[in-house]
Amino acid sequence: MRTFLSSTAGIVVAFVAMALFAWIGGSIFPISGNASLRETDQIRAAFEMAGVGPKLVIIVSAALGALVGGVLAKWLSGSRGPVWAVALFMAAYGFANAFFLAMPPVMLLGAVVGPLLAGMIAERVVPTRALAEEDEDLAEEQPLEAHRDEPL
Repeated sequence: MRTFLSSTAGIVVAFVAMALFAWIGGSIFPISGNASLRETDQIRAAFEMAGVGPKLVIIVSAALGALVGGVLAKWLSGSRGPVWAVALFMAAYGFANAFFLAMPPVMLLGAVVGPLLAGMIAERVVPTRALAEEDEDLAEEQPLEAHRDEPL
């Protein structure tokens, strides 16, 4: 249960962080002056005319979101699994986003590799918490011998 909840929290925080980084990056490298891009064709056309900056903002924001979400997931769970759940989820999102926006193959690769590298960094930055140590602390508080004479 802890793994599932920490993975879910990590993914939610990853998307919030990604949106924040994309908003900041979008104000530095705007895609288009037209804020009413609603149709798929309009978005693709605006992105084809955009420079490298706005495209990199999307890729880097997905990687930074995966880093923030992965750090939180590992901190909450103490294990590696939730970090990779967040990283793989963000890599899949990055791939879908880059594919939808018809980015060049190099940026498509970056959209997948960036979150995976962020997951690797998050896994190494936060130490793995030994759950056995927590169980030992509980055992020290209530020794087993004290309960030996109690009826079942």
